[in-house]
Amino acid sequence: MYIVVDDECRVMTNICSDLKSSGADIAKFSGHDLTRWLDEPAADEIASVRGFVVSGVAVCDDDLRRIRMASWAPVLTVVVRKDLKQTLRWLSAGADDVLPLPTHGREIVARIDAVWRRSQGEEKGVRKGRLTVFADGSDPQIDGETFCLPRRERNILEYLVANAGRRMSKRQVFEALYGPLATGVDDYVIESHVSKLRRRLRQRLGHDVIDCRRRLGYCFVG
Repeated sequence: MYIVVDDECRVMTNICSDLKSSGADIAKFSGHDLTRWLDEPAADEIASVRGFVVSGVAVCDDDLRRIRMASWAPVLTVVVRKDLKQTLRWLSAGADDVLPLPTHGREIVARIDAVWRRSQGEEKGVRKGRLTVFADGSDPQIDGETFCLPRRERNILEYLVANAGRRMSKRQVFEALYGPLATGVDDYVIESHVSKLRRRLRQRLGHDVIDCRRRLGYCFVG
């Protein structure tokens, strides 16, 4: 999920459209809403954030510092016109990059992915037995071989592995995929995605690595 922060809707309209067309899930906040959200961020929501895309007119240096304290996700600041002095301030406050408009959403996704790769290493992943899961959007591996998954199922696997040993509710998984403000999608879709994911993994691994309990949620058990 990408968090888009903007007080002037027109500034980020094209970027949001680009992100959605590329298949990315977004949650939009005003600068004020972001401040309230950061006051008491839910751990599962923070864990689901792939990156922050913030308008330079919507946040101040303190906002960037608070984002950085709350999350390790990359932070990209988007501005109408780059100014060296302000750019240096944003970078010092915690931004990973400052981009001038117009900037395509696909470039933003690519830059955020690049930040993740630099921070984690191209080949670094979380290994659970025969299964290796990456946090950069790459398909997981089983016994060192790529195990292709549909995007939603891959995102669910990444989220559950990141929270291995913890039971995550259906709603928590839903918000990790679609964002806390998602509309028009029922959280029952998670049951279908998880069922298909468990079947694919069971066929390759020979056993269940995701424990599913009715009304309690899902837990990656490896």
